[in-house]
Amino acid sequence: MTRHGLRRGQVHVPHWVLHAGRRAATILALVVVGLLALDQRYSWLNHRPGGDAFDVVQQPVFMALFALGALLALRWRLVGGIVAAFTSAGLVVFASRQFEPFDAGLVVVGFAVPALIWLVVGLFELRDEQFHRTLVEPPRQLLRRRDVLGGAAALGVTLVAGAVVGRRLFDRIYGPTHPSSTVAAVRGSATRWVWSGAVTSNSAAVTCRLEDDDRTDVELVVARSESLRDGVAHEALVRDEGLVRVDVGGLDAATEYHYAFVVDGEIDRTRVGRFRTYPDRAAPLNLVFGCCARTGSNAAVFDTIRSQDPDVVIFDGDLHYADITRDDQLPYRRILDHTLSRPAQEALFQRYPVAYVWDDHDFGGPDASVGSRPAAMATYRGYVPHHPLASDSSSVHQSFSFGRVRILMTDARSERRPQSGGVPGTMLGDEQRAWLLEELLAARESHALTIWVNPVPWIESPSTDGDGWGGFSAERAAIATFIAEHDLARSLLMLSGDAHMLAIDDGTNSDYSTDGHSRFPVFHAGALDRPGSVKGGPYSHGTYPGGGQFGQVTVDDDGTDVAVTLAGRNWRNEIVVEHAFTV
Repeated sequence: MTRHGLRRGQVHVPHWVLHAGRRAATILALVVVGLLALDQRYSWLNHRPGGDAFDVVQQPVFMALFALGALLALRWRLVGGIVAAFTSAGLVVFASRQFEPFDAGLVVVGFAVPALIWLVVGLFELRDEQFHRTLVEPPRQLLRRRDVLGGAAALGVTLVAGAVVGRRLFDRIYGPTHPSSTVAAVRGSATRWVWSGAVTSNSAAVTCRLEDDDRTDVELVVARSESLRDGVAHEALVRDEGLVRVDVGGLDAATEYHYAFVVDGEIDRTRVGRFRTYPDRAAPLNLVFGCCARTGSNAAVFDTIRSQDPDVVIFDGDLHYADITRDDQLPYRRILDHTLSRPAQEALFQRYPVAYVWDDHDFGGPDASVGSRPAAMATYRGYVPHHPLASDSSSVHQSFSFGRVRILMTDARSERRPQSGGVPGTMLGDEQRAWLLEELLAARESHALTIWVNPVPWIESPSTDGDGWGGFSAERAAIATFIAEHDLARSLLMLSGDAHMLAIDDGTNSDYSTDGHSRFPVFHAGALDRPGSVKGGPYSHGTYPGGGQFGQVTVDDDGTDVAVTLAGRNWRNEIVVEHAFTV
């Protein structure tokens, strides 16, 4: 016995200390949960690029688990502490990748401290209950060394289990679906990224972000040779945050050009881009498209796409999964800076022109929140080398031609309104829907093939709350009936995204017109780097869910007939599904 009446190896803690610990842990838990809830509105914490998705989807789950631990701790401190510790360990995996380091530490500590207090108090209380049951010793808060070691071991197992589960969940939600690219990162450049788009038979647009936002002396050199010796300088206008867009005209059709930015009189040869202008007459087309790439993906699928030497690369939604829901351009800019700087994606963007329209995750979160619409619109117009848009506030629908092929890209998010009070909802809005019908009709007269890039599933059963066209069945029927009445289906092909799968329908299931004459092929291609899923259907050629997949459309146009081949490929460049037809 020691001089305090304790046996060797025993620890005594006064009741008032344990009581204060219980109260402090409960108060701290309430404060942490409350602050995180408020952070979703006021954004006090600093996120890494794309980290907003954690706020929308995963953080509420962690908060709910932690709240469960807190409730359990009111009655069973040890059980509540184990649940909270498990949650804290899993949170470390997510927070370290979604928040900046200091903020991640604050979040993790806020969860871990109450959990530790509950565990310690629970161990003392458990020992005290054992004393009461056995009546071996008087009821006092005593803890033996072996109790401490056992508690430490239990805590270690709980933390390891939470970390393992958290890591597996993180990889399942955000992790790569196939091997990474071997392309080396570009370093030491006056620009952060460059890409081209809005290509026609005689023009193109190039945008970049300067490494130093204060630079103002910028030009774009465009040449036919990669050495840029025969280059022509084009004046560049530097916008806020070092954004630069240059519209280049007077180009020759079906011609390869190379470009680079000149900053303060020096050519940035680290990033020399390339594009080919489109032909102005019948010509073969090699189009590659895909959707749904995890935030910051550096996947090998982008290398495989590059190996196809496409004429144009179309992204029909979910270029990233940032899920930004607030009207703030900063997170949109940060995530695009991050995405466009990833080595595999950057290598693709520098060499081939891009046509891009968003879906839900890169527009405004899983529910495509209209609250972030102004910021999304402004950022898109500044960053993306897009074709002409209807206005400064319109949806980002656009169109362009490649020889005798007309390509229409619709925006399925920024103008949608759900059904309300018996009034049918709309996916496209009145202005965009009228534009689509006019374009479809005009393309029949001037082009041999029309490709409608529609980011969401077309083939699905009607519903009142569907995210694809099934949830807007009245509008779908009106469009399909228009297509049937004007005999447009025979020269129409739809390219779709959103679903993480390869799928082809030859027209068997795509007719939603009132008279049954609107059958056209539908081709889904995804996911570039997200777990597989199946949406809509049925599809005549089946569904093939998975990551590391993309679609290829080759058009052989001899001036009379147009032969079209659809090939769904994976990152190994294997053809997974295929279909051919002639217009």
